[in-house]
Amino acid sequence: MDMRNLKIRTDFLSISIIAILATVLVIFVLLPVLKVFTYPSFEEYTRIIAKARTIRAVKNSLFITCLSSITATLIGFLFAYAMNYTKIPGKRLFDGLILLPLLSPPFVVALAWVLLFGGHGLITRQLLGIRGSIFGWHGLWIVQSIAFFPYSYLIIDGVLKGIDPNLEYAAKNAGANGSHVFRTVTLPLALPGVLNALVLIAIYVLADFGNPILIAGGWPVLPTEIYGRISGHYDLSGAAALSSLLLLPTLLLFILNRTLLRGKSFITVTGRGEGLERPMAGPFTQWCLFAFCALLTSVVVLVYGTLLAGAFVKIWGINWTPSLENFQVLKGVRGESLLNSLFFACFAGLGAAIFSIFASYFIYKKTFSGKRVLDFLSLLPAAIPGVFLGVGFLLSFNSPPLVLSGTAAIIILALMVWNIPLGYQACTAGLEQIGAEIEEAAMNLGANPIRVFKDTIFPLLRSPFLSGFIMGFLRAITNLSIVIFLISPGKSVATVEILDLIQYAELGPAVALTVVLFTIALAVVGIARLLLRWSFGELKGLKR
Repeated sequence: MDMRNLKIRTDFLSISIIAILATVLVIFVLLPVLKVFTYPSFEEYTRIIAKARTIRAVKNSLFITCLSSITATLIGFLFAYAMNYTKIPGKRLFDGLILLPLLSPPFVVALAWVLLFGGHGLITRQLLGIRGSIFGWHGLWIVQSIAFFPYSYLIIDGVLKGIDPNLEYAAKNAGANGSHVFRTVTLPLALPGVLNALVLIAIYVLADFGNPILIAGGWPVLPTEIYGRISGHYDLSGAAALSSLLLLPTLLLFILNRTLLRGKSFITVTGRGEGLERPMAGPFTQWCLFAFCALLTSVVVLVYGTLLAGAFVKIWGINWTPSLENFQVLKGVRGESLLNSLFFACFAGLGAAIFSIFASYFIYKKTFSGKRVLDFLSLLPAAIPGVFLGVGFLLSFNSPPLVLSGTAAIIILALMVWNIPLGYQACTAGLEQIGAEIEEAAMNLGANPIRVFKDTIFPLLRSPFLSGFIMGFLRAITNLSIVIFLISPGKSVATVEILDLIQYAELGPAVALTVVLFTIALAVVGIARLLLRWSFGELKGLKR
């Protein structure tokens, strides 16, 4: 009798938690998506889609997505190949500096490009004495290639590290030269990483809002057109229709990314000897790759060095006197916006991490009706562009029964939902490494699911939990595309204030606020790495 009551209580606890998770996903993921699609009438869809500017924005978005994605993926591949197949000097330095764009707001590269090549640019006006224009598709192409290639580098680097050197040595022993080994062995084995990186970068570029709003000029793309509909005309129906147009290709790319090469194996692990080095590229190739890595790293350093310098001069391009006046921006409303960013990002990152660890255990791990639907909804925000999610929350929670507009809650919830897939995937990957016998042993001793989760699962998922929080925090504190639709008086954030300063040509204060925001992000990453190191040490001790 007692065992039966325990089973009933156990099932009730699991069902209750799954019901809570499902409610959150339906209200804050599914509802905003459906609201955006159903808000415009058929006539309004027809009116918006038929406009010449809409057609131009769609064509421009697809064009720049193809161009920037290919370039960013190619740069990422060459950099990853240099890190794995050469002995060039400075590899650790290159590898560390090249990841800076991952820690900064998405528009940082565009802002630095304006300071370097704009009307009062350091290079164009001061050094070359010309007034060249970097606004338009060519400037956006360069900026997006620099901003997004680190993502492709990380993906391709992981794939190249998994290639068995024995396969390449076998080809060499058969008489193949270096270029032939690369074409017939290395490149085919790296193909999954290259294709997945290409699709992922395409999603990021298609949804990019920060860089186009700063540097595209009069060259429209869908994210900037959506923002223009709301900020210029408060045309919610038009914004929703354009958001639907933006989501469709993004969703297709996301599905392609999830199914690409599924079930196909391109990497063969044959138990290579411990410490076996992979064959290095030839001397000429190594020196070419060294020059490439040095140039690329120099560009990244130039971007962030320019921002740092811009924060400490009186008026960029006009008065180069060293000054701290730009940091006066931290006083008043804009200083409060920085605190808001920190507050919102902490709660959004923590909320996403907590939701993800519960979802991974009670949705991914358990078996129940509707499991696949909830699993899909947990991953769906990864396919939703920020501007779409921002518009979706604006439309969904601006009227009864749930009114959140004008509150901090709507910003925190939107950022939390957007970051759930990162933590969810990290925690499910961690669960795959935990043997089922640990959970079964605890259940056999009478522990209910909550006790099992608290005492056995959570300690083993501490590292994925912290990783989910870190990534959620960084993405939230540097986000612009979502929060720009949801801010209200007293609830603004630093990224929106930076954009506002740039639009009023106050570049010095904008750069100063960006530098402070970036410094906070770096500090959080440093602290988080210490926590992760401690967590990993504790986990190793637990496994012993």
